[in-house]
Amino acid sequence: MTGYHERLTQLPRWRGGALVAFGSQMCHTAPRVGDLVIREATQTRPGVPRRIASVREDTRDGRRVWIIEHTPIDDEPATSARESTGFWQDVGWPRLPEHYPVCAKCHDLMPCEHSVIDTIAKQNAEKLDRFADPNVCPACREVITHRQKVIVFQTNLHGLSTVAFHTRRKCIREAREYDRQVHHQDGEYQLNCPGAFRGGLDSDGLPVSYCTEEHCRGQRMHHMRGGWWQNAYIEQPDGYHRVEDHR
Repeated sequence: MTGYHERLTQLPRWRGGALVAFGSQMCHTAPRVGDLVIREATQTRPGVPRRIASVREDTRDGRRVWIIEHTPIDDEPATSARESTGFWQDVGWPRLPEHYPVCAKCHDLMPCEHSVIDTIAKQNAEKLDRFADPNVCPACREVITHRQKVIVFQTNLHGLSTVAFHTRRKCIREAREYDRQVHHQDGEYQLNCPGAFRGGLDSDGLPVSYCTEEHCRGQRMHHMRGGWWQNAYIEQPDGYHRVEDHR
C-alpha cells in the first residue's frame, strides 16, 4: 500500500501556475517580522523559504497591499541583502510554518522539483494510454458498445485518434471537463454552455428558460456560470435571453 507521504508527492498542487509547497498556506492576516514566506516558486519548483524582515502597508491601483522585505532564513534581519515583495491584501500571501518538510535527497521544499517532474511524466504517460484507443471511454476505461450513448470529440489533446466518452452519469463530468479544454478557444462547446441559466414557468404556466448566452442550446446543457430552476413564475431577468430547449 502506498504510504502517506508518497501519495502526497504524487499529488502536487498548483496555485496561479506556481507549485504549492507542502505545509504552506495562503494567509490573509498581516505579515509579521520573523514570519517565513515562500518566494521564487515556479510550475515545477515550490520555491525557497525567506524570513520577513520588515512590513509596511501601501495602496497600489486602488488596492491595499503589504510591502515586505525578506532575507535568507540563515541571515540576520539587519542584513543589507534584502529583497522586496508586494502582496495584495485581498489575495493573501504564502506563509510557511517554522517546521516544514524538505526532500532528504536535494533538501528543497516538498514536493521537490525531481518528484514533480517524475509525477508529471507519469501522468502524461497515463493520459496517452487512456486516450490512445477511440473505442475505449477515457473516463471509465471501459470498451464502448454500439448500444451505449456517447459523445465524440474530433480533437484528441493527448493522441491522434478521435475521443469518445460515455454520456452516463459516472463519465459525464470528465467529458464536460474535456469539452471545456477542447473548445476553450473556439467556444463550440458540445456539452457545456458558457452562460448562466435561469428557468421556471411563464405567465401561462408553461416551462420557460433564460440564459445569458443568446444562442444557448437549451437547459439540458451544463451551464458553466451556474443555473437553477424554480417551479414558479419567473420573469425574464436583465441580461438574459429566452432560449428553446434542444432535446
